Amino acid sequence: MLGRYLAVAAVALLSALSVNGHFRLTFPVGRYPDLDFLDNVRTGTPCGVPYNDHTARISTLAAGSWITVEWHLGYAHRGGLQFFLLAGAHTYKLSAGDWVMASEPTTQSYTLRLPEGVTCRASNTSECTLQVRRQALEWGRNYIFHSCADLHIVRPDFFTCPRMNGKVCNDAGICDSGACLCFSRYTGDACERKVSCMTTADCNNQGVCLQAGANKECFCNPGWFGEHCDEGTV
Repeated sequence: MLGRYLAVAAVALLSALSVNGHFRLTFPVGRYPDLDFLDNVRTGTPCGVPYNDHTARISTLAAGSWITVEWHLGYAHRGGLQFFLLAGAHTYKLSAGDWVMASEPTTQSYTLRLPEGVTCRASNTSECTLQVRRQALEWGRNYIFHSCADLHIVRPDFFTCPRMNGKVCNDAGICDSGACLCFSRYTGDACERKVSCMTTADCNNQGVCLQAGANKECFCNPGWFGEHCDEGTV
C-alpha cells in the first residue's frame, strides 16, 4: 500500500500541472494533490492519496445540510457515480440507488444531503471524508476513479457562534448551542483573550493566580518570574 502511495507522489511531482484528463473534485475541494487520474487499479483506496495534516484543505459543513458536489471532468466516461461519507469507523452512502447519473455522463454536479446528527473532523487519526467513485465502464465493470475531500462536519449552530478574525470562537474553543466553550486559558465571548492562568494551579513555585484588569496573571514569590513563575533569579 505504501508503495502505491509513493508511486502516486512521484507521478504528482512530474505531472500535476499538466494532467487534465479524468475526474477530480472541485467542491468540496479535493485532497492534495488533487490529481484526476486516481483509480482503484494504480492507486490505493479509498482516495488514491493519503491524508496529511500539513497539506490538508478542509471544508467545514453543517451536519444535515444540503450541498452541491462539483467536479472537473476531462473525459465523459461511461457509467455512474457513488457518493459516500467516511466518518471514523462508519461509512454512509449519500447517493440514492446503486450508481447515479449513469445517463448523464457530462454532468459535473450532484446535490446530496449530509447525514443529520453526524459530526466528524478530518485528521491524521480520524477520518471525515467525502469519497466520490466514478465508473469507467469502457475499461471494465470494476474500473473506478475515486476522488476525496476532507471535511469538518459540525453542528448547525457552529455557524451562529461569535467569530474573531473570521474564525469561529477564534479557533480557541468549541461552539455549543450558539455559545463558545473556550479551551483552557482562553476567555471572552469569542475566546478572544488568552490569559496567563485560570487558577493558581497554573502558576509554578507557589505563585498565585489573580485578576489583573481584564486578564488573569500569575503573581510570583520573590526570586521567581516569568508568565508562570517558572524562571528563577540567579
